[in-house]
Amino acid sequence: MRIQTTIDYAVRILRHIYLYQKCSTQSIVDTVDVPLHSVNQILSRLKRSGLLIHTKGEDGGYQLSRPLEEISLYDIYTGVKGELRISRCLADGRQCYYGEMEECKMNKAMRSLQGKMIEEMSGMMLADLVL
Repeated sequence: MRIQTTIDYAVRILRHIYLYQKCSTQSIVDTVDVPLHSVNQILSRLKRSGLLIHTKGEDGGYQLSRPLEEISLYDIYTGVKGELRISRCLADGRQCYYGEMEECKMNKAMRSLQGKMIEEMSGMMLADLVL
């Protein structure tokens, strides 16, 4: 398993915004080596999730909504991708692929692994990743 490109891009974008305090979309594109389409999509999702604030106008731009020490890798992941689901069987309303079992061992194992990943990602703060 690897971190998705979108999450890598999001971390780079957030680092840039932290370093320059208030940034335009173009300054991000020019500096972080991420395609414009991806930057626009990620900025929109991070803003919608509450991790970014955007102000319009000549002195406008994107800025972090809270300190780096309060933004976790899990916050970034869910802000960009939505809830973490490492297996389709963990999605709400899914039927077990292994038949009608009272307790599916595969589901139990995936749920445990997912919980550990969420816990680990929740403990990794953006400040630890970019400073």
